[in-house]
Amino acid sequence: MRTPLSKPRGRSHAEEFPEVWDGLQALSGSPMLRDARRFAAGRRTLRQKRLWLAGGAASLVVASAAALLVLGAEKPLEISTRVNQVKTVRLTDGSEITLDAESAVEVRYGLLDRRVRLSSGRAWFDVAKNKVRPFKVEAGQTVVTAVGTAFDVATGATGVDVTLARGAVLVSASRSDGRQVLRLTPGEQAHVEGQGEMRRRRIELARAGAWRQGVIDLDRVSLAAALEEINRHLAHKIEVEDPAASNKLVSGVFRAGDEKAVTAAITGLFGEACSAPGRQAVITCRPGASGSN
Repeated sequence: MRTPLSKPRGRSHAEEFPEVWDGLQALSGSPMLRDARRFAAGRRTLRQKRLWLAGGAASLVVASAAALLVLGAEKPLEISTRVNQVKTVRLTDGSEITLDAESAVEVRYGLLDRRVRLSSGRAWFDVAKNKVRPFKVEAGQTVVTAVGTAFDVATGATGVDVTLARGAVLVSASRSDGRQVLRLTPGEQAHVEGQGEMRRRRIELARAGAWRQGVIDLDRVSLAAALEEINRHLAHKIEVEDPAASNKLVSGVFRAGDEKAVTAAITGLFGEACSAPGRQAVITCRPGASGSN
């Protein structure tokens, strides 16, 4: 037994259902069916084009973003100086960095910002204005953010000093209770201690920038801090073994690298209690040494 839709043996569908077959043949040549076929084919082509265009647009966006990231990011630049060497370097955006002796920075320019890490010493930054890509200097846990300005960042045993000469900067530092932020105006200096505590004070810009002209200008700073700055320019470092002497406040103006003038000043400060033996230029101060500020 077979159903009406099954094919009989030895007979075709046309022979089995001649009226239906004739109707289908006639319909296949009708203008309406031809138009319907053309419309369906057009819809498939349009859908394929849309998929191709969407895929192409997505690829173009990805490629453009990748190109911007590649073009915006520059190869890191490392700059350092030797003993008693002060060097100025002009960066690709027109900004300038002046490094003090025995200092080092790493410059990383990206698409969204310009970053410099000061790993040691001191540097002066004259920043080209660019609101889209802020200029950030990192020194330990301290971050200085600027757009177009000029400022000085110095690292030392007691912390980081940020001195602003022109424009405005934000100085931020990590603390146990979060981040502290200070906004400096020209002539102000922020001192950031190791625990992130910050102090603000007014400062004489001419004195603070004297090192760029090869002069060390000290104004009532501890002997330890003074020697840290002075020793950057000396091949034979000066050391003071007496903690009490190291904490004494000193003032003076020296030509950078003038070892004799520095040792003579320190010996005069401590009298006969201090000496500078041999070529090591080590100042040894006996406990209980006294002197004037």
